[in-house]
Amino acid sequence: MAPIALTIIYLARSDGKLEVVKAGVKEDNNPTKEQLSTELDANGLPNFYEQLSITHNKNREWRRKLGGMLMRELGKEETTETGYILADLPENYRLYEHCRPADKKSAESSSRNSNDRRDAYLYGHPEGRKKRFRSPAEFLPHLLWMVTDKENDPENCECKLCCTDEWTKNAVAFMEAKTVGTDGRAHQSSGYQGTGKGQPGSKGVANQGGSKGAGIKGQDITTRKDEGQNSLSTAIKKEPTRNLPKDQERAQVTSQRPVTSAAAPKAPMTVTPNLMSPTPLAPARNFQQALDAQINKFMFRPGELVWFNRGNAWGLSVITTRQLYKDQRHQDCPQYSVQPLSHPYTHPPAMMISQEKQLRPWLAWSAPDPTHAALANKGLRYQDVDWNGVIAGRYGAGDPEVDGSIFAAKAIDECYTPFEPISDGSSNSSEVYYNGVFCGGEKIWVGEAIRLRSGAGKDLMILRRVVERSTQRSDGSFSQDLYVIGDIYTYRTMTYSPKSQIPANNFLPSRMQEDLNYRNRATIAHKSQISYWKITQSQARLGLGEVKGRWYESRTLLPILKGDIVFAQAMSKGEIDDVGTMLNGRGDANHSANSLGKRKNDRLETFGAALPVGTTIEGQVVATPQVAFPMDPALTGSNIEMGIGDSMGQPGNDTDMSEFVDVNQMEETDYSQSYLGRLGNGAQF
Repeated sequence: MAPIALTIIYLARSDGKLEVVKAGVKEDNNPTKEQLSTELDANGLPNFYEQLSITHNKNREWRRKLGGMLMRELGKEETTETGYILADLPENYRLYEHCRPADKKSAESSSRNSNDRRDAYLYGHPEGRKKRFRSPAEFLPHLLWMVTDKENDPENCECKLCCTDEWTKNAVAFMEAKTVGTDGRAHQSSGYQGTGKGQPGSKGVANQGGSKGAGIKGQDITTRKDEGQNSLSTAIKKEPTRNLPKDQERAQVTSQRPVTSAAAPKAPMTVTPNLMSPTPLAPARNFQQALDAQINKFMFRPGELVWFNRGNAWGLSVITTRQLYKDQRHQDCPQYSVQPLSHPYTHPPAMMISQEKQLRPWLAWSAPDPTHAALANKGLRYQDVDWNGVIAGRYGAGDPEVDGSIFAAKAIDECYTPFEPISDGSSNSSEVYYNGVFCGGEKIWVGEAIRLRSGAGKDLMILRRVVERSTQRSDGSFSQDLYVIGDIYTYRTMTYSPKSQIPANNFLPSRMQEDLNYRNRATIAHKSQISYWKITQSQARLGLGEVKGRWYESRTLLPILKGDIVFAQAMSKGEIDDVGTMLNGRGDANHSANSLGKRKNDRLETFGAALPVGTTIEGQVVATPQVAFPMDPALTGSNIEMGIGDSMGQPGNDTDMSEFVDVNQMEETDYSQSYLGRLGNGAQF
């Protein structure tokens, strides 16, 4: 059976709490320290709680069930080819598993065996650890309240934990009978009549628990797991329906359709079942962050991977420093120092670039294949290459320096590094908030726009938070996941008239606002069109793998990519689109889109031996490489010191990169077809 394509649901609202105050004392909203201890009890038996990470099968099973049941209640049924899954549990909600002997017989036979009971509980309810959810069905009414209640009033929640008295009288109950089946999808024959206020005849949510009263119609829910795993279905028994007073019936629930991508139909889609309220921008925390938020200052940043013009060819380098200088008109102009990348043994000197048109973002073009055909094997990485053998010509003709930069750039593209940890006032040690993240070749600050994989390249997120979550595994080791949180926008265009009313939004970064005004001046004058950024989701939480890269102004990057003449011609016709649709995404170079990647402690560790010892980036100094590279034992140390051209028996070509990327070809108007990678990013589970 083929795997199904899942629509990922991002939850923008949560009432979860990591800690609560009881009797004037703060306590963690999770099992107690004694319950979390994995030591055997006095009888030598296991009896402990363990947190289940987002990658755990049971965590994923909960998210599959909740996604299917939630969308069913919002009027979107699953099909045989598509399903739904929550990107993560609501913020500050955590899933724990209780491991204990199933019965006396299993307890007497072994301290740890397959008969141990492993029940899952969801912690995070704002009233503390005693208010925990026992199943996805029991949590569903609370989840539906979070994403649909416009008042965000806990009094409107109809879940069992929030509405104990009302539950006793008019409970919405699921029977707890479970049977094993072959289909894991969420299906429902009908809704239920809830106990909340609203109009008659509206859909509601059922809750799994005891049979503490009538009030639901018949339901049949199943949730399917992926191919290759055991399937599980949950059959829900039917209870008679009780007609409730009109003032106790739930209000009609509505939803917004998922945003689909025409270019990549199986990419993760954004589902927005809640209010669209822009989030205010947080102020910059330091000078560099404030500088990068300003208009007409710098396009590129220290530590970023960029293409640079070497005169007759383009190479790959890292920006090590930058500064502003005054030109003849006394205007600020940016100047960059770049260090070209190379193989571990020889490195070209650093260069000074005084014009931004001599640079390109790493994601503007796709890296070519290595000049050595023998190195083009799929899966070969920078640290795996026998660079001494390459220098000695044992792998045929080619340019070792060029190939070193290609392999290094692809390795850098896989990595990420969060930087500048900040406190959010929480004592939760499992999550750390950061002021930014190096994402592949780019540096991203909190408070600016980032490009997403959804929306055919036209979806952006205004980044509010960078969150790293650490989860302890059962063996004592830790797994780390990185999330970005912010408002999601999509680019929209409409016919302009003097009466056109574009939704005002003062919460967009100034660079986005100014760029939009610049483009609208051209499109209004020549095409009678006006564009705007429409918010589609507030406070969304996405994995780092769903980020394509940082956002660039079209008015500054398009002239660089297309050339001044072509850009001026397009402007004269009012033809100026968002430049983000022309850029690659992080992970495309390694065919690993949607992947979290490899975490590095700092930027220097990311670049490693591709930079010469002593290179500095933002004050950090490159130390002696610690990586041992493959080496042909027949080679001597003198080979390493030889010129690249001499070692290959060819004229010296250590600075001639014409076979790498030709400058003239890059400036042709059809460059996007030759150098821009457009890879699919299907999302299947």
